[in-house]
Amino acid sequence: MTKVVSYGKIVALPVFEPNEYLFRNFGHKGETKADVYAWAVRDAMARATKIRLYDGVRIRDKLNYQAELGLVRRFYGEKVNKSE
Repeated sequence: MTKVVSYGKIVALPVFEPNEYLFRNFGHKGETKADVYAWAVRDAMARATKIRLYDGVRIRDKLNYQAELGLVRRFYGEKVNKSE
Protein backbone atom coordinates (compact mmCIF):
# COMPACT_ATOMS: atom_id res chain seq x y z
CA MET A 1 0.00 0.00 0.00
CA THR A 2 1.27 3.45 -0.94
CA LYS A 3 0.75 6.42 1.29
CA VAL A 4 1.13 9.92 -0.10
CA VAL A 5 1.55 12.77 2.32
CA SER A 6 1.37 16.37 1.21
CA TYR A 7 1.71 19.50 3.28
CA GLY A 8 0.69 23.02 2.46
CA LYS A 9 0.48 26.40 4.06
CA ILE A 10 -2.60 28.59 3.92
CA VAL A 11 -1.89 32.29 3.66
CA ALA A 12 -4.88 34.54 4.38
CA LEU A 13 -4.70 37.82 2.50
CA PRO A 14 -6.98 40.84 2.87
CA VAL A 15 -9.58 41.66 0.23
CA PHE A 16 -7.92 43.51 -2.64
CA GLU A 17 -9.98 46.50 -3.70
CA PRO A 18 -8.70 48.37 -6.76
CA ASN A 19 -8.75 52.16 -6.80
CA GLU A 20 -7.80 54.97 -9.15
CA TYR A 21 -4.28 55.16 -7.67
CA LEU A 22 -3.66 51.61 -8.87
CA PHE A 23 -4.89 52.30 -12.40
CA ARG A 24 -3.15 55.68 -12.64
CA ASN A 25 0.27 54.52 -11.40
CA PHE A 26 0.34 50.95 -12.73
CA GLY A 27 -1.74 51.32 -15.90
CA HIS A 28 1.28 50.32 -17.97
CA LYS A 29 1.02 46.77 -16.55
CA GLY A 30 -2.00 45.90 -18.69
CA GLU A 31 -4.19 46.87 -21.59
CA THR A 32 -7.41 47.11 -19.57
CA LYS A 33 -8.33 47.79 -15.95
CA ALA A 34 -9.01 44.07 -15.54
CA ASP A 35 -5.46 43.29 -16.71
CA VAL A 36 -3.98 45.82 -14.26
CA TYR A 37 -6.12 44.43 -11.44
CA ALA A 38 -5.06 40.86 -12.27
CA TRP A 39 -1.40 41.90 -12.34
CA ALA A 40 -1.70 43.65 -8.96
CA VAL A 41 -3.42 40.70 -7.27
CA ARG A 42 -0.89 38.26 -8.72
CA ASP A 43 1.99 40.46 -7.60
CA ALA A 44 0.57 40.84 -4.07
CA MET A 45 0.04 37.08 -3.78
CA ALA A 46 3.56 36.33 -5.02
CA ARG A 47 5.11 38.79 -2.57
CA ALA A 48 3.07 37.47 0.38
CA THR A 49 3.97 33.85 -0.36
CA LYS A 50 7.50 34.52 -1.66
CA ILE A 51 6.79 32.64 -4.90
CA ARG A 52 8.86 33.64 -7.92
CA LEU A 53 6.85 34.73 -10.96
CA TYR A 54 7.50 33.70 -14.53
CA ASP A 55 6.26 36.25 -17.07
CA GLY A 56 7.52 34.60 -20.22
CA VAL A 57 4.08 33.60 -21.52
CA ARG A 58 0.66 35.25 -21.16
CA ILE A 59 -2.13 33.12 -19.67
CA ARG A 60 -4.21 33.60 -22.82
CA ASP A 61 -1.41 32.08 -24.89
CA LYS A 62 -1.07 29.18 -22.45
CA LEU A 63 -4.78 28.42 -22.55
CA ASN A 64 -4.98 28.75 -26.33
CA TYR A 65 -2.07 26.32 -26.60
CA GLN A 66 -3.89 23.90 -24.30
CA ALA A 67 -7.01 24.33 -26.45
CA GLU A 68 -4.95 23.41 -29.49
CA LEU A 69 -3.98 20.20 -27.71
CA GLY A 70 -7.62 19.55 -26.83
CA LEU A 71 -7.04 19.83 -23.08
CA VAL A 72 -9.30 22.85 -22.45
CA ARG A 73 -11.93 24.87 -24.28
CA ARG A 74 -10.99 28.02 -26.14
CA PHE A 75 -10.17 31.02 -24.00
CA TYR A 76 -12.02 34.35 -24.42
CA GLY A 77 -13.67 33.05 -27.57
CA GLU A 78 -10.43 33.41 -29.51
CA LYS A 79 -10.11 30.98 -32.35
CA VAL A 80 -7.10 28.74 -32.31
CA ASN A 81 -5.41 28.96 -35.70
CA LYS A 82 -4.41 25.42 -36.66
CA SER A 83 -2.45 26.57 -39.71
CA GLU A 84 0.31 28.12 -37.57
